[in-house]
Amino acid sequence: MELTFNQKMKFSLLTSTGNVEKAKEAFDFVMEYKESFCRECEKKADDNPEVVDGNEKADKVMLVYADKHAEEFTGSNPKKNIAKIGVIFQGHRFAIALRDLPKQYSLVSDSDKCEAESPLYKGEIDSIFDWDVESHTKHIVEAGTDIPLNEGKFIPTAAMLVAMYRMREKLNEALVFAGGDPFKTDDYYWSCSENSQHYSWVLYFGSGNLYNNGKYDSYYVRPCTAFNL
Repeated sequence: MELTFNQKMKFSLLTSTGNVEKAKEAFDFVMEYKESFCRECEKKADDNPEVVDGNEKADKVMLVYADKHAEEFTGSNPKKNIAKIGVIFQGHRFAIALRDLPKQYSLVSDSDKCEAESPLYKGEIDSIFDWDVESHTKHIVEAGTDIPLNEGKFIPTAAMLVAMYRMREKLNEALVFAGGDPFKTDDYYWSCSENSQHYSWVLYFGSGNLYNNGKYDSYYVRPCTAFNL
């Protein structure tokens, strides 16, 4: 039976603390932080006039055209010259490529070349709230990767992959509409969010679960870029 996110977190906390009471206190603290974080995201969306478009808190899928203009995906938009798909999720913005890169890649060619300790290495909870795609992708590139990234393109963070999964139905509809490819549901997608020297976070689009897999494993990559209205 597949564990829920909360069940996995409780088990992880119990394993790391070795004490039921301490694990419960840690779980309550994390959930209180999570609720506070979500309230703060809503407040930022309220305070950001660029998000206002009849519904301040609405998550949106946008079509971004070759001439740089963007419009919300409705299914009746012009189909010609769509360059990428824009995502607005809880006030965060980014765009994704119409297709995965052409094959599966390892994240880092040789993870022994990654330093043993880094402030960029984060656990699952911290990673799903971390949107700093530029710093994380730069770190992967500097460590040595065969993933081909053109200038201005990044490997999504775990937070971005979670957003994509949460919006997958509308995103897949927009991708097919634009002549692109929907997300595969039978394998993993790399994030640039590293857990340790040898492991990084991947998301399985068939279930929405995050896993901590070896950087030497080969998975799909859906490049992302900046997106500004």
